[in-house]
Amino acid sequence: MSRTLALAKLRAIATGEAPQTALSAVRALSPLAPLIGQASDGQARMESLFLANLNNLDAVTHPTDPPFAIRGCTPTGHDIIVHIARPHASAVLNETLPHLVPGQDVRGVPGLRARHHRGFLVLEHLRLAGRIRIPLTHRQWVRSRSLLLAGLPAGTVVAWADHPRELLPAEEDSLAWRTESAPGAATAEAAQMMSALLRRLHLMRGTSVPGCRPFYDVWANSVGRTHAGARLVNLEWGSRPTSPRLAELLTDARSPVALPEALRVRTRVHGLDVPWVRIYAEHGNQLLLRHNPLETSSHPARVPDHGPHRPPRRTPAWADDLTALDMVVRALTGEYPALDRQALHVTRRSGGGWDLVAPGLHYGLLEHLRQVAHSRAYPYLWPADVHDLVSLYDQRSVARVRGVDFAFHDRTHG
Repeated sequence: MSRTLALAKLRAIATGEAPQTALSAVRALSPLAPLIGQASDGQARMESLFLANLNNLDAVTHPTDPPFAIRGCTPTGHDIIVHIARPHASAVLNETLPHLVPGQDVRGVPGLRARHHRGFLVLEHLRLAGRIRIPLTHRQWVRSRSLLLAGLPAGTVVAWADHPRELLPAEEDSLAWRTESAPGAATAEAAQMMSALLRRLHLMRGTSVPGCRPFYDVWANSVGRTHAGARLVNLEWGSRPTSPRLAELLTDARSPVALPEALRVRTRVHGLDVPWVRIYAEHGNQLLLRHNPLETSSHPARVPDHGPHRPPRRTPAWADDLTALDMVVRALTGEYPALDRQALHVTRRSGGGWDLVAPGLHYGLLEHLRQVAHSRAYPYLWPADVHDLVSLYDQRSVARVRGVDFAFHDRTHG
């Protein structure tokens, strides 16, 4: 294998890019350039804000889900292409695009705005010089946009839709509290650390630990008075690789995918049974790798993971309303029921699709649909049939199955 192909393979492992994309990126590098480029200051701060908000995702629970629903990314110095795994596009946008709910802090990334351009949803910031591009067709964006605008409480100000070129005072105040927007070498380095993680996130994608549920969390705390503006970035996850293995990939000077040298000055190992690793940066910032397998609940799963082989079959990506309704109702009330068929009330939605109402339906519904779709014991719903999933603010979950929207309501919450 040539050196170029070997480097492309390593880059693809770290970023999650397609092999040909990684190979093209490696061929375009200058001789002394790092394999994964470092972001500019504004770009790093924007990527840091973006990744921090993905910590709020509540639908990344299946073993097939990549970290923070990011399937891969293509980084450059001035922007980054982020590939969102199906079916999480609307959920990611719901957590990152800013809106002001009455009586609450600004939700999402304050100052972030979105526009669709040539097959990408382009995320830009009104104060930071950066750009994130998400591959998304115009049709997908229109439908996701309608979902995000439909479930907001009364009085909500949708900053990204209603004020596309104006930073609202509440956003200004919220941004002032975010470390990513503060001046100084330490805060710039903290943003670079989060950006470097985002650009190497695929290194965390490993096999699940038997008996443990997959999850991914990232959050930052202040280091202390000794380093003004420095942050302790906590990265916690429940699947493989372990903390020492991930630390080796991120800190070994011989590794082409290692963090920039200033972000890996020294390391320290904590614990013995399930060791954590702390990585220290030049200006006092720290990255704590917390591999923490958590056992799943003791009750048995309603849907078995294994069963008879499901033979491949050709199915259209889109279905009519009645066909899609039959698929969803069968998945909810059939061989592996989530509820009794008599308790489920179905009505047509005014904008197309269906409203499904039943006590307790909102909670665990998205997970149940995905379990059924991924189960080899169930032949009537496949992962590719579930296009999108998002939990909204008015006690609704919305699933798009074969192009048809289903809004699931919990009657006990009105």
